[in-house]
Amino acid sequence: MQTIVKPAQTCLCLLILLLLLLYPDLQMKGYSSTFQDKISISVRDASLADLLRQIAKKAETTIWFKNDDVSSYRGISYEAKNKTVDEILHQLLDNKGFLVTDLGNNSFGIKKKTETNLMAAPMDTIALVRGKITDERGTPLIGANILIKGTGKGASTGNDGSFMISNVKISSRTAVVSMVGYSTIESQIPGSNFLSVSLKAVSSILDEAIIVAYGTKIKRFATENTISIKSKDIENQPVGNPMLALQGRVPGLMIEQASGFAGSGVKVRLQGQNSISRGNDPFYVIDGVPYQSQLLPNFGSILGTSGSASAIPGNPLAFINPADIESIDILKDADATAIYGARAANGAILITTKKGKAGTMHVSLNVQTGYGQVPRRLQLLNTAQYIAMRKETKMNDGQPIGDNDFDINGTWSDKTEHDWQKELIGGKANYNDAQVSLSGGSSNVQYLVGTGFHRETTVFPTDLADKKINVHFNVSTSSNDRRFSATFSGSFLNDDNRLPNIDLTKNAMTLAPNAPDLRKPDGSLNWGVNDRGYSTLGTSHPLAKITALYKSKTDNVIANAALNYNILRTLTFKTNIGYNSLSTDELITNPVSVWAPEYAVYVTRTASYGNNTVKTWLVEPQLSFEHQFSTSKLSALAGATVQQMNSNRKLINGTGYASDGVLENVGAATSVSIPPGFTIISRYKYNAGFFRINYNLEDKYILNLSGRRDGSSRYGSANRFHNFGAVGAAWLFSSEKFFSSLSKVIDFGKIRMSYGITGNDQIGDYTYLSLYNYNTPPVPYGGGSSLIQNKLSNPYVQWEETKKLSLGLDLGLFSDRILLTGNYFSNRSSNLIYFAQLPSTAGPRYLDVNLPAVVRNSGLEVLVNTVNISKKDFKWSSTFNITVSRNRLKRFDDLSTSIYATDFVIGQPINILKAYAYRGVDSKDGYYRYADQKGDLTDDPNADPANRTVVINRDPKFFGGFGNTISYKGIQLDFLFQFVKQVAPRYWPEIPGVNMVNQPASLLDRWQKPGDIKPFQKVTATDFKTIGAYYNMFNSDAFYVDGSYIRLKNVSLSWTLPASFRKGLSLENGRVFINAQNVLTITSYKGLDPESQSSVSLPPLRVLTAGFQLTF
Repeated sequence: MQTIVKPAQTCLCLLILLLLLLYPDLQMKGYSSTFQDKISISVRDASLADLLRQIAKKAETTIWFKNDDVSSYRGISYEAKNKTVDEILHQLLDNKGFLVTDLGNNSFGIKKKTETNLMAAPMDTIALVRGKITDERGTPLIGANILIKGTGKGASTGNDGSFMISNVKISSRTAVVSMVGYSTIESQIPGSNFLSVSLKAVSSILDEAIIVAYGTKIKRFATENTISIKSKDIENQPVGNPMLALQGRVPGLMIEQASGFAGSGVKVRLQGQNSISRGNDPFYVIDGVPYQSQLLPNFGSILGTSGSASAIPGNPLAFINPADIESIDILKDADATAIYGARAANGAILITTKKGKAGTMHVSLNVQTGYGQVPRRLQLLNTAQYIAMRKETKMNDGQPIGDNDFDINGTWSDKTEHDWQKELIGGKANYNDAQVSLSGGSSNVQYLVGTGFHRETTVFPTDLADKKINVHFNVSTSSNDRRFSATFSGSFLNDDNRLPNIDLTKNAMTLAPNAPDLRKPDGSLNWGVNDRGYSTLGTSHPLAKITALYKSKTDNVIANAALNYNILRTLTFKTNIGYNSLSTDELITNPVSVWAPEYAVYVTRTASYGNNTVKTWLVEPQLSFEHQFSTSKLSALAGATVQQMNSNRKLINGTGYASDGVLENVGAATSVSIPPGFTIISRYKYNAGFFRINYNLEDKYILNLSGRRDGSSRYGSANRFHNFGAVGAAWLFSSEKFFSSLSKVIDFGKIRMSYGITGNDQIGDYTYLSLYNYNTPPVPYGGGSSLIQNKLSNPYVQWEETKKLSLGLDLGLFSDRILLTGNYFSNRSSNLIYFAQLPSTAGPRYLDVNLPAVVRNSGLEVLVNTVNISKKDFKWSSTFNITVSRNRLKRFDDLSTSIYATDFVIGQPINILKAYAYRGVDSKDGYYRYADQKGDLTDDPNADPANRTVVINRDPKFFGGFGNTISYKGIQLDFLFQFVKQVAPRYWPEIPGVNMVNQPASLLDRWQKPGDIKPFQKVTATDFKTIGAYYNMFNSDAFYVDGSYIRLKNVSLSWTLPASFRKGLSLENGRVFINAQNVLTITSYKGLDPESQSSVSLPPLRVLTAGFQLTF
């Protein structure tokens, strides 16, 4: 099968597009010299007209003047070095009675001052305000914004930090100077009309710019409940999925990694679970382009799912390069997300990639290498203990040792002692990553181009790897007068995954410790052939399994163009155009080589070829208005969204190959089939109109209104459109006069409140329609295949709806050295869509309906950032966050008589398990005992569903993180602890004794004779009563234990190279570092990992890397 997007073709297209974007810049440089270039000129005894012509020629500009006005000025000697045309003209002509006017388009006008034009000019008009903006060290700042307060007039600084604003009234003498990353200040314009300002770099989080839906805000004045994670926190963590860099850092955001494989599933929950059976994923936006939260069906079952109902293995965010990310902004409440409508009922996560900055060209190189390991091993039975347990099962069952009991009949030696955890999952997974980027630009054009390579192996005994190649670019350009600007960004990632599609963790946990060596001395596979010539390892040879060829190739393309035009200084038109293509080709094979030799002659070679493609395009025209009044500011936004997503899934099965070597070629199969139910061709259309109005009075009282009308093809014509909206308000009470007495302690105080309605259309395509499948096996009808109805239509399905209330308090104490944010949230979800099971006599199996139910998520989020020490050479800052949340089913009409009575309980979370009440092991007969609904003891509670009397809440009770950053001169140490309070299923691989399966060492404390008081019942191989008691235990409260943990999530130690050393290497910056992930876990949980909560799948690895970062 052919890959939909070829890596080479895509890279070539991106490079061509980049050149096309940069080429106009080369032509534009000649037209931007007025603001950027400086010239030198020297004349003697020249006329003014000749001097002006020389200036225009040298600066490649146009100067308009009348010969009659300048003809009398002769014999002029003048010299200027390294000055702009504007400076030269004012220096030359201001004292000669001329007016100099900037006409735009790189031209100037010169006119003789006369009594007439002096009278015609308003008395309060200044011809020009000029100036220069620098940082604290005197370095010019490019792109700083200067606004004359109360007028709407403004400008941006050029390459030398200079600016000029024409026709400024004398009455308007206050300029507001701002720039991202620097403190905003107000400054009085001096009488010379030349403003010189030095901006101080932002030291407070409150003054940082944050990304919100369709714009940016300064955190100090935001009404929304949001948080931003910057690139420096992401870069310190050796992770392949950027979501994993957020673990323990964001209050309200719970992230769980499903396994330790590259590209594994990642469950993301923002302020709890709102929907019972449909999507609970946040809405992802990358550079303005919506990005899917789930993959299409695939072969990667070992990866674990990403947590939603009907979730698919893997996670699409694994195909985003973390090194390309500038910031990740998390939007939580309705005020922040309602403008996204039905796509953001579960919050929104906005990913912004890196951009170029004006200045000289920089080349950055970041290289790291290291390894990953399984962080802990379980205590299992050794050979003697295992053999004793297996023989005990035979004795309990009154059965002899059989011919196939290889572990205890002498076929396998009782002297052999294997540590399968060490041999199968005890290896080191190599981790290598290299990224290089080139950036720079002028005040008109900024660019960044980067590429990288990433390679990971696995801890299994194989050298197979997952390889990624990525390309990223961003180009921003603007016209000289700043009325037109455009940003073009694009990224491409190719993932070539050859890792085995088999998890050996279960083999490492369950393979008998006295099983034979898996390889012979010559390195070939050892099947443990017995004296009868049969392989004692049968079909379970773990090293044979990993030789089965598996390939997964994924191409991810994201492109965006944002075009802006200032119709007026207060009115801007913007269009956002986005595109995303995520395409995967998969191959999974069943070669003869994975089977024991005696079975190989009976095996039919098979292979499956899959292709998944999801393509999304988006157009969002927007009109924004912004006006600064004398004491207030009004901004408004109106826009529309047109989006379409096309999903295609194809699967072909091949059988009857002549050899293992041709399994990659579908043409070599003797039989090819397309299995029913695996082909997906769907189209999702989405249209919307939206608005936002923000009013800021005196930087104290802020009101934010937003709304959206959504239309989705996922709903029937009766309910295709729906309205959503929110209102948010903030009061900066610390700015009130009455609060001045407390200003020495509380520098900043803000109260926030918001309420709004969002929706959820993560319900799948064609939900309201009748769906049909091919009959399996095919039933011919009239010579053709027949269809069977799988689902009834329901055109009246309504939108899932979530009403969100948020109350927040933000405090800055002791010169903002302590920043405290507290937030209470209450989200009520209704109109929940669920699969209604139908009786078999109805024909179709199910119907989508709206349940008469309400789910409420509420909780408290606390975030504290502190600056503990801030000296010249020594700095120490800390951060702490905690979330305490509750999920409750508030209402479900007629629940007790519905088919959902066994799944839910009113007043309890929706993520519950109704379990049997465990009462220990009967000391007389060694069976597990349970209490039925009446409290009587029984060993068979399964007889009545009402015996499930215990409700187990599987949601975490609270979670959070605690981090520190400590630096001394050039050395910096960052570390972060993550903590979670929760329950988890205990480790129990299989029923003890039934098969040749090893068990936890805790099984030594089992019942063996009457009178024993033990936590584990007797072991068995065949006794159905004993086996049934074990199954009941798996469904009891005994199976769930404390899964809480505190994890040292990340440690990063870096050393910035001294300036003297960097100078010798011509380096602008340089550092070396060591990063570690999942370093240490403190827990009472006995399984491999309390996060993934499984001991038969590979846990998240402990990763250690070392590297360097250089900037030239």
